Amino acid sequence: MRRPRGGGQGVDVVVERLAVAVEPVENGLGAPIGLGPSGVRQDFGAVVHEALGRLFDAREAAGRRRGHRGTAVQQIATPRHIYDDPANLFVAGFIGSPPMNFLQGELVEGTFACAEGRFVTSVAENRKKVTAGLRPEDCRVTRPSQGKIAARVYAVELIGDHTLITCQFGGATVTVKADKSAHYDMDEPIGITFQDAAVFLFDSETGARIGRGADFANSPPQTPLRASS
Repeated sequence: MRRPRGGGQGVDVVVERLAVAVEPVENGLGAPIGLGPSGVRQDFGAVVHEALGRLFDAREAAGRRRGHRGTAVQQIATPRHIYDDPANLFVAGFIGSPPMNFLQGELVEGTFACAEGRFVTSVAENRKKVTAGLRPEDCRVTRPSQGKIAARVYAVELIGDHTLITCQFGGATVTVKADKSAHYDMDEPIGITFQDAAVFLFDSETGARIGRGADFANSPPQTPLRASS
């Protein structure tokens, strides 16, 4: 479905075989603004997020979801399979809320090393320019001496049934999804721990997954998807 652009602005987002155009309303300052269902004004990003969310929910109900980058299909699988086994860096950040945390570093005999610290992974390789991915729900806050990463609390946000803890270590930021009863003070030193198998590794230059199983290696190549005009 495609709606005409208004005011010379619009965003076309390709999801499955649907092209969605979101019409912004100019606020006089060049910043696009939309109106929510209740008439409350909201920013353009929120409008796009809501539109995509509804489309993704519809596709999830049908049982399959596709990850796109431009017009090339990156992975076709069920939402669960994409979540558990993302094909590449783009797909890894495509599903999950909050999104996956990404750290830049290298692999040294299976240990991921970055400027902020190091931790063991399940991939026994040596590689330069590696991105490590950690899902917020796979991380746990512990004492600084017991964590694989030593960090400090930057922000704590109670969502309702859970709490999001944003942590900083060096120049990196990691979000941890914790229990709703979790409470920490600003700048409080903490440790972040996780299972070795919870670490996703990607080639930073190509985005390709490192150490992915044979099922993906033997799968047919992905085909390009062309957006309808």
